[in-house]
Amino acid sequence: MKEKTLDLRKVFGMIVTYDDAQELVSPVKSFDVITELYPGGQSAIHVHPAQDEIYEVREGVIQLYINGKWNTLKAGEKVTIPKGSIHAFRNKGNHKVVAFNSHIPGLRFGEMLERIQQYINEGKITSTKGFKNLAYMSSIMVEYNDVMKTIKPPTALIKLMAKLGRVFDYK
Repeated sequence: MKEKTLDLRKVFGMIVTYDDAQELVSPVKSFDVITELYPGGQSAIHVHPAQDEIYEVREGVIQLYINGKWNTLKAGEKVTIPKGSIHAFRNKGNHKVVAFNSHIPGLRFGEMLERIQQYINEGKITSTKGFKNLAYMSSIMVEYNDVMKTIKPPTALIKLMAKLGRVFDYK
């Protein structure tokens, strides 16, 4: 097994590692990662329209937004988030969280993570702040809206930012 590591700390405050033998795009197989979520790391509030998602905490404490409220998940605990459910994650603690995370089926989720890493490597995304960073990240969210749709920020704002990014030639 050969592992691949993506350093997504500039966007989500996390590093993900996965078995490189996995298919980045699959309509049937899951896409599984080990996530290291650092203090302050978080996702947008979002939904996966066609994927179930599993979080299994191996180390630390993570907060998951599910059913309209933040819940705490500790080492040894596991939750399955059904497709179409609004959710998010964050690390409000002082220590790294390590969790197994699976998207079932994987669809294009692995490819989306790779695209984010590509934009970070190319210097297109350097943080979560600023027009250019938000335009590039929005362009990714529009491209992969079959895999993930943001609720907060709203999808309409994401589409607008992606469109403005194209106007300013952020491609």
